[in-house]
Amino acid sequence: INLDQIGGLNTEVLEVNIATVDNVTIDLSFIVKLDMQDIKNQLGFFGFFLPDTLYVQAQNTLELIEGEYALISASIKVNNLDEETNTRMLEILVKALSNDNPDLTVQELNEATGRLILEGIKQASTTFNTSITFNNGSITFTPIASI
Repeated sequence: INLDQIGGLNTEVLEVNIATVDNVTIDLSFIVKLDMQDIKNQLGFFGFFLPDTLYVQAQNTLELIEGEYALISASIKVNNLDEETNTRMLEILVKALSNDNPDLTVQELNEATGRLILEGIKQASTTFNTSITFNNGSITFTPIASI
């Protein structure tokens, strides 16, 4: 993950879950640990209200469209908070991450996270010249035969 894309946050992927909904739809979720110390420092006094670590669960739905996976929906949940507190936490996170983009919204953060995950999977596939198959619990990269 390019640190500039996520505001320079120190991240660690803790869990990946893949569930096949039907023959073209996949639910893909990640739990990522974010070290919030840099953001807390950037926010000064207001950083006091943030925890040192956030656990972010990104829920994404992918659909196979014309032979390629596309992001259909994306959402983020922080630290298993209730919906109202989660929304407020995401608003704070958006404010901290929006250095160069003052128009960044929570919805854009949700979608950007899903696109970043999908783009990483696609880049790995392109790098190793493979096709992608999602199965319950796994992503399979199958080599594409060269002519």
